[in-house]
Amino acid sequence: LSVTSEVKNRAEALLKRYNVSGVKIIRQGSFKYFKILATVNYIFTDTSLPRAYIKKDGQVYTNTWHGTPLKKMGKYNKGELHSMGNIQRNLLFSDYLVYPNDYMMEKMLESYNIDSLFKGEILCEGYPRNSVFFNDNTDEIKKKIGYADKELFVYMPTWKVENVGA
Repeated sequence: LSVTSEVKNRAEALLKRYNVSGVKIIRQGSFKYFKILATVNYIFTDTSLPRAYIKKDGQVYTNTWHGTPLKKMGKYNKGELHSMGNIQRNLLFSDYLVYPNDYMMEKMLESYNIDSLFKGEILCEGYPRNSVFFNDNTDEIKKKIGYADKELFVYMPTWKVENVGA
């Protein structure tokens, strides 16, 4: 698990809270981080890797991105144009792009101008971090948090308002 220095303690606390073992936390941008990126066989990310990353022969790269585009993205967000090339590069490096639905797939491919370029496989299978909401144990979770008899709606924004393109 690669994290920034700012969230390292939070990541460790969450792993402990949910009794997850066997996960090593590596600081993003460190020598060890880049060494692992250069030698690992499988990469899973929900964003993009640094510009210094170059996919090696034999590596399998899966990108799950990190949200649904309720904001302007890629070529439609002037504030994001500086990073668009690296995001395009990462998406094109991917062997698999995972999206929760056709809408998200179409928006990502079109916003980053890769709709006719991507040669990998696209999977519309949902997002790993959201799958808990579709598991059979939903009633158990609702009971645990005190909402057993309620219908729940969850709003989970991934972007700060000041970053949303006008």
